[in-house]
Amino acid sequence: MDKKKAPYMGKKPTKKVKTDEGDDEKVDLLAGISVNDDNVTIDLNSRKKVCIRKFRKQTLIDIREYWDDKGELKPTKKGISLTTEVWTKLKAHIKDCLLYTSPSPRDRQKSRMPSSA
Repeated sequence: MDKKKAPYMGKKPTKKVKTDEGDDEKVDLLAGISVNDDNVTIDLNSRKKVCIRKFRKQTLIDIREYWDDKGELKPTKKGISLTTEVWTKLKAHIKDCLLYTSPSPRDRQKSRMPSSA
């Protein structure tokens, strides 16, 4: 009897993330993920999804916005399809992007300059 191993051993995989308030919050890593045929879809929110799919023998990571057409979500032109090569490059530079866009600790402090300066 061949049994497939469960992707996790009894506990759902979670990850601790910091909220905007600075608190730790556990996030279910499998929430919003669906697998059908050769596609994997991750719901980012109600209108944005990431879909990993095959197209012309090539794996694509499709990050796209959707619109509601009478209860059925349909893709819009707002989005991008990345090859695995480009996706790997993006992942390698994501920390640089976050560092560039994150406010420094000094930005959170009140300015000592008088408002009339």
